Amino acid sequence: MFHIAICEDNLNFLHHVKNTLETELKQRDILCQYHCFASGEALISTVEKENARYDIIFFDIDLPGISGIQGAKAIRQLDPLAIFIFVTSLHNKVYEIFELDIFYFVRKSHFEIEIIKVLKLLVKKLRARSIHHKFKTREGFVNLYPHEILYFERNNKYIEIHTLKTMYTIINYSLKELKSNFVDKSFYEIHKGILVNLSHIKYLHNNTVILTTGDQLPVSRRNYGDLKKDFFKNLS
Repeated sequence: MFHIAICEDNLNFLHHVKNTLETELKQRDILCQYHCFASGEALISTVEKENARYDIIFFDIDLPGISGIQGAKAIRQLDPLAIFIFVTSLHNKVYEIFELDIFYFVRKSHFEIEIIKVLKLLVKKLRARSIHHKFKTREGFVNLYPHEILYFERNNKYIEIHTLKTMYTIINYSLKELKSNFVDKSFYEIHKGILVNLSHIKYLHNNTVILTTGDQLPVSRRNYGDLKKDFFKNLS
């Protein structure tokens, strides 16, 4: 079950978005609960005070009071995993939202056409999120979803899993084995001994990847070109 929030002050359009999502996602066997908000303040308050977490948030940019962009920035500080999708008529604001690690941008004027394309990509991402992997660690077994993992790193004889919350040292795994299991799940070996989740790369700079958490990791010159291609492919 996924939780979807829709933040839109035009109530007629808000219900249109909700009805469209319900119809399209149900047809694709994606079960969701929907939470509607008419302002950024209401959404942020729910996230902060009730510790609510949403898998996907649809934002309008032009909201009364706090804008969709401001709201997304505030929520990103609290929830690094939420998927942001902007649905707006303010096309000139597109450049401002790309620094927010958004999933997609939909124009209201082309909503009926563009939302279908976006939902196809979204379903693929959600299905990948619903599969967890079991790892044996020094502390016992843990179950992790791919989107929770930042990167794997070989440290002498062992492999470390760096996640959004903590780090685990896993036992009886090789990086080669992990590569075979995760290469089709948007992971890439950026340097000898380091396997990174492409979904957590914020940007590339001077043979370095900067993750959504602010962590910086080296990229070998040999891998940089292919990494760049796969990174942008993963965004599309």
